[in-house]
This record gives sequence, C-alpha cells and structure tokens, in this order.
Amino acid sequence: MDLHEISVSLQNGKIKETLNLIAQAVKENHDVGSILKEGLADGMAAVEQKLKDKEIYLPDMLVTAAVMNKGIEILRPALESIENPVLGTAITGTLKGDIQNINKNLIAALMRSEGLRVIDLGINVSNELFIDTAEKEKARVIVCSAYLTIHLPQMKALAQAAASMKARENIKLLFTGLPVTEQFCRSIGADIYAPDVISAAEMAAAYCKSFKKEPL
Repeated sequence: MDLHEISVSLQNGKIKETLNLIAQAVKENHDVGSILKEGLADGMAAVEQKLKDKEIYLPDMLVTAAVMNKGIEILRPALESIENPVLGTAITGTLKGDIQNINKNLIAALMRSEGLRVIDLGINVSNELFIDTAEKEKARVIVCSAYLTIHLPQMKALAQAAASMKARENIKLLFTGLPVTEQFCRSIGADIYAPDVISAAEMAAAYCKSFKKEPL
C-alpha cells in the first residue's frame, strides 16, 4: 500500500478507514517511522494548514487529533519493539495551562521511532516538573509544542526557569508549534526551533547523537 493513503484518509476525517489503513501498513511490515511521517504527520500537517487558512476550526482539528491518537495506539507495539540503540533521553509534555495533546503524542512517537528514550509527562506540566525530570533522568533535550499564541508566554517562562539547570549547557530546549517562530525561540533563549513535528523529532535525535558514546 501507499502510505500517503493514510494521510489522505486522515485529512478527509475517515476514522474507520484511517485506522484500518494503519493496521494494514503494520501487517505489511512498513517501517513504523515511515507510517508516522508519511501517514499521520503528513495528514496532520495538511489539516493544520487548513486551520491556519481558516478553512476549518479548532473543533475539527480536535476530532482529527483524536483519530491520530488512536492510530498511534495501533503503532505502539511496533514502537516498543524498535531495536535502535537508545541515543539519549527526551522529555516532552504540554506547557502549563495547555490541556491539549494535539502534537505532543505525535512528536513523542516520532522521537521513539528515531531511537530516543522518551518520557512523556502528559498535559498541563509545570516548569518545575520539566526541569526536575530532565535533571533526574539525565535528559538531553526538552521538547515542547505550542498550539495557540496564548501558550507562548509559558514557553518563555519555561526557558527562563531552565536557565538555572545545573546541566543547562547539555540539555537543549527544542520548541515547535503553529505560533512558534525561529525569531521567537532566539528571543526567549530556546536552543532549537523546529518548523514541524517531523523536524522536531529528527533534530532532537541529531542533537542526542552527539552524545551517544557518553553514559546516560
């Protein structure tokens, strides 16, 4: 099968068909990372563009995200069986005040497919929990996505709080999301800007690779 069929089905809001296509792709032994990138991530990116262009509204996006999350659950056994060497640990979660996991789950799955150990702290995560977990787990990167502009101040607050981390020079802050720009990331002291979820996972993995020979 062509993995782009998953993307098209997701964009068209065909719930049952999308999940059946994902299950079929797994049965046909398609690479889980390719299913995520060419299917779910591609489809979500197209739907996000429609939201940006005001062709759809947030409730429509939430329905699509719910289907995507069900798709990720189908892929979970394949993700857990990946035999890639663990490149390092990434921390993710939604920012304080953000109770939506529209991109978080997809980014977490993509990072796992890249060979990272991912600790997902869930939704509405405090700055203190992000930092404490990163230090305790000797993480290499904290990855956050903001979906609405109202969450940008909290992204800035996390960057400010992270400045006190003992291993700040080795723990990078990687931010992405619809309202996030490279200029914004520079202005708040974040280390890495990712234009989309696929780039976020790949950039997190690329950074961690530079430490792959060091003990975690």
